[in-house]
Amino acid sequence: MIELALALLIAVGALVLLRSLRRRAIRRAELAWRPPGLRDAVLRYAECTFRTHRPFPMVARVDRGYRSAGRVVLAELKTRRLAKVYPSDILELSAQRVALEAATGEQVSDTAYVLVLEPGGRRTVHPVRLLSREEVTHIAQRRQAILAGATEPRRARSDALCRRCSYLKRCRPELAARYNEPA
Repeated sequence: MIELALALLIAVGALVLLRSLRRRAIRRAELAWRPPGLRDAVLRYAECTFRTHRPFPMVARVDRGYRSAGRVVLAELKTRRLAKVYPSDILELSAQRVALEAATGEQVSDTAYVLVLEPGGRRTVHPVRLLSREEVTHIAQRRQAILAGATEPRRARSDALCRRCSYLKRCRPELAARYNEPA
């Protein structure tokens, strides 16, 4: 009976040790990803969803939010072939800022980070300047007007973007035909 209790105690101790080592490894990996300016920041939000109705209804999921110098600094993690920042990344982070501020009352920095992991394991950190709250509101209002049929959408700058659009057949039938999609 004593041997069984001792074995159980050793097993529990091993599990506790493994869990502690795993937490440390996760913490080290998370710190390795951080932009240099956020090494001493405190992780405040990870994979958190924020909802707001002001200035318009919105739901935004924050990848990472770090408390630094009295503000929250946002970081978005991306896995992609090219270490590149897209306008949609900046809009996404800007919308996250609006939702987080409205939901919590906390101040969010005008600068955020896009952290890109490429297939070979290379990591790249890109600081970005966020859109103003007014710009985000304008974009949301324009989207609503387009969906309501009150405003005409503009064509994308890239045919590749158009190709993935659900309105391709209606907006650019000639391009839909080129992609072998019936108009």
